[in-house]
Amino acid sequence: MFIKETDTIDTIINKLKEDSENGIYISGILYTNSSIQKLKNIFWELTKLDNKPTIYIALDKVIDFELLDIEKYVNLGLNFRISMDNFTYSCEEFKIINNKLDSYLEKIINENMSPYEKYMAIYNFTRKFKEYKIVEEPKDISDFLQQLYEIVNGKYQSCNLRYILDNDYIDCRGFSNILQTLLNKAGIEASMFGFTVYDNDGSVIGGHSRTILNLDDDKYNIHGIFISDATWDSLNDADNLEYSLLPISSMRSPIYSTCQETILFDANNEKEFLNNIQRLKQSKNIFNNLREEIIRMIYGIDRKESAKLKNLNSKDFLIEIEKYILARTNKEINNVNIIRK
Repeated sequence: MFIKETDTIDTIINKLKEDSENGIYISGILYTNSSIQKLKNIFWELTKLDNKPTIYIALDKVIDFELLDIEKYVNLGLNFRISMDNFTYSCEEFKIINNKLDSYLEKIINENMSPYEKYMAIYNFTRKFKEYKIVEEPKDISDFLQQLYEIVNGKYQSCNLRYILDNDYIDCRGFSNILQTLLNKAGIEASMFGFTVYDNDGSVIGGHSRTILNLDDDKYNIHGIFISDATWDSLNDADNLEYSLLPISSMRSPIYSTCQETILFDANNEKEFLNNIQRLKQSKNIFNNLREEIIRMIYGIDRKESAKLKNLNSKDFLIEIEKYILARTNKEINNVNIIRK
């Protein structure tokens, strides 16, 4: 049984009584404050049942594990199967990953740090996390099942949290994954995104991954949405970082492909904003419902704003997005060199 955001607790309980499979599937839900509270209420009611269902839940980010208090409800008798980033975990398996990440944070940040100070500590930790290495797909394996296993698991060895916390190497997606995960756990909303990199002659070099983040710090007067690349800064000295807190406009370089994840946020005026909305409408990768896709883009770096947008009519929706984008993007950081260590 799949849960919809519009389902009430009574509806879910009644459906469970009619569903012989006795399983609940939660996927595609935006984990805003209101939806998180609703799910926690549902979990609480499910703990009262004699025949408790298995809950199959897809998380967007590691931080959702804590926000949903999943461990608490497991202790009350519920069974969860957690999926994230192409893998499925038991609560105990996911808890091990979460605890490792928490142990990193305990060593590099503290409650007295401002958001920017936390960001720099996490960024410097991430870019030196492990040696850069891409795991190539196997080419000469005779046994079909072994080959299939290597293909399924091998390509994730250097990028997925299932492996990179224990491996000795990491790739660009792994760097972006660690950075977004630690930032989110530190209260700084962030998401990783991918794009294609081209040579100056237009030939394809390959895919790459970066992190987009939403940073507010009154102490250093830093407020905006930025791009960071821990991979390309991994060999740089702490006082010579070139890819930390770049403005969104940095993605306009001809060596980068058109990046759907950043188009929305790249505008300096109303004309550019409206042009970007048109570009999104024409994108082959955009969902049929542009409004919902824009909300999900915002959701990746600002869940509170995405919840606000969901409740607006069409006219106010466009006005609010434009105001939000022009206020928070393409900001230059003049004091970014204050903290490097």
